[in-house]
Amino acid sequence: MMEQLLRKQIRRIQSPVRIILTDGTEIRGEVHILPDHRLLDLLNSGASNRTFIAVTEAGVKLPNGEEIHLPFLAINANVIRLCFPLREGIDKQADKPV
Repeated sequence: MMEQLLRKQIRRIQSPVRIILTDGTEIRGEVHILPDHRLLDLLNSGASNRTFIAVTEAGVKLPNGEEIHLPFLAINANVIRLCFPLREGIDKQADKPV
């Protein structure tokens, strides 16, 4: 029974995003959203049910200018100032690595 539960996977859609934190840290990476959900749904559920938002393949630019890359980053939802999706063709600068 437990083995079956572990094998069951929930399908999620990768969505590239840009996140700016209250201290000015900028993050570009991917969040994973349930099918038929929006980025806003993920953020709103984070505010009420979860404390952290998971970001994969995160490029992080710290306020001091230092840049790092992390395969996984958990961000406290309370420190997100801005978060928006990156889509090809909307913002060519946004598609560049941090």
